[in-house]
Amino acid sequence: MRKPAFTLIESMVSLLIISAVSMAAMTFSSAYLKTGYDRDVRMSAVTNNINAVEKLRAEVTTLPQLYEFSKDKDIKMSAVGLGEIELQEDGSFTVKEYENNNFSEKVKPKKANLFKIEVGGNIPNTKIITVVILK
Repeated sequence: MRKPAFTLIESMVSLLIISAVSMAAMTFSSAYLKTGYDRDVRMSAVTNNINAVEKLRAEVTTLPQLYEFSKDKDIKMSAVGLGEIELQEDGSFTVKEYENNNFSEKVKPKKANLFKIEVGGNIPNTKIITVVILK
C-alpha cells in the first residue's frame, strides 16, 4: 500500500515556484530601495542648494563678498546684460561667455549690478536660480 507523500518531481516544482516568487520580490525591493536612495540624495542636494541661496541673499551685498562666498561652492554667475562671469578676489570680473540677448540701449544696464546666480546642478533637477542686486 502506497502512502501519500510528495514525490521528487512535486518537490522540485514547488522549489521552482518558491524561487521564482522570491526572485521577483528581491527585484521589486531592490528597485524600491534604489528609487528611495535616489530621492533622498536629490532632496538632500535641493535642501543644500536652497540653504546656500538663502545664505547668499542674506549675507552677500558686494562682489568681493560674492567671491568669498562662491570659492568652495558649485555656483555659476551671470551679469545680466553681459553674460557668464568669473570673479576675482578684488571684486572685479571677466566675462567668460557673452550673452547673445539683444537688449535695447534703453534697457541695457550701464554697469553690472544685477546678477543671476545658479547654485548646484551636478545632480539632475536640483539647480536653484536666483537674481540678486549687488554693489
